[in-house]
Amino acid sequence: MRGKKVNVKAIKYQTKICDSVLDSVHGFFYNINEIYVPKLKIAFNEKGGLFKINKDNESRISPNNIFNVKNIIVKKADMEVLIDFLENKANCSSIVKDYFPVVENLM
Repeated sequence: MRGKKVNVKAIKYQTKICDSVLDSVHGFFYNINEIYVPKLKIAFNEKGGLFKINKDNESRISPNNIFNVKNIIVKKADMEVLIDFLENKANCSSIVKDYFPVVENLM
């Protein structure tokens, strides 16, 4: 990503989420706007969520779970900020594990 001076293709869509397992059990879902950058396997949403898409959460972006889909472009500079944030978050998690080894099993 770094070094190239191009913007990144992304997909903007709506998906249904809930805030807890209890909400899920009772069917309390609501719509949220989210953007997925396939090239980088990163998604972010209007609630401040920013995460990598992996095997554990890839169903989130399946065609069965998204609607109002449109293609957009995300500015390269904006993607660099998001990537830096994800890298810093991973570094912070590593630091926390150094001080609280038992947390490693929970993260």
